[in-house]
Amino acid sequence: MKGNRAGTAMLAVAAANVIWGLGAMFSRIGLGIATPAVLMAWRFCTAFVLIRIIAAVRHIRLRVGGRPLRGLLLMALFEPVLYFSLEQYGILLTSATFAGIILSMGPIGTMIFGAAFLREKPTLLQVLFCLLSIAGVLLLSGSPGGGSLFSVAGTLLLAGALFSGSAYITVNRRLADTYTPFERTYSMTAVGVVFFFLWAFLENRAHPAAVFLPLADHRFTVSALYLGAFSTVTAYLLVSYAADHISVARIAAFNNVYTIVAAL
Repeated sequence: MKGNRAGTAMLAVAAANVIWGLGAMFSRIGLGIATPAVLMAWRFCTAFVLIRIIAAVRHIRLRVGGRPLRGLLLMALFEPVLYFSLEQYGILLTSATFAGIILSMGPIGTMIFGAAFLREKPTLLQVLFCLLSIAGVLLLSGSPGGGSLFSVAGTLLLAGALFSGSAYITVNRRLADTYTPFERTYSMTAVGVVFFFLWAFLENRAHPAAVFLPLADHRFTVSALYLGAFSTVTAYLLVSYAADHISVARIAAFNNVYTIVAAL
């Protein structure tokens, strides 16, 4: 039974990374129409509404009170607040392919965080295959037609996103015994919708209507719906489920699925 759960968890995290890989393309489309703050605001609005609907239909109680909230807030700070802020501006200054190259280093950061904070030391074989997969991604992304666009500022932002993502997986894993995958996903969407709408309105305080104008473009709407329904709700439920059953090193090993899909 335990082996079956581990296998299901690995399939779940692999599927999540495929969803995120496609999401890089939708992010690039959305960023061609609106700022990162506006795109993220509608992404998390979509996710929050959807998760509330799911909870109502399945009669899931969404109460996270009565337990320490510090861990949930820390998890939400790393992702979505820091990760998506840094990632979206990083993609805006570079490209989806280049972002994939930088974020392919994520498994190394996650293994380091897991070993330092969760005492989950990766095996030598895990490290070797992780480095091998990163080398493969770099080779694929650097091939003719890769479309990479280098930017110092963009690279630094993506590096910050990489470490934020590693910290998120580590904290998520630590909270697995306290909160369900649904509670963790709900908490991060709630924080995301508040943070990014505040940012979007502050950014457009002279013209608040600018926050709503992108919705008139069907390309933006489709991007926000995909990113909210799939890249946020579906993918994060899958990752939170995986965090209940396998180590962060195993979760991190699938990060390059995202990179390969994004590059292709």
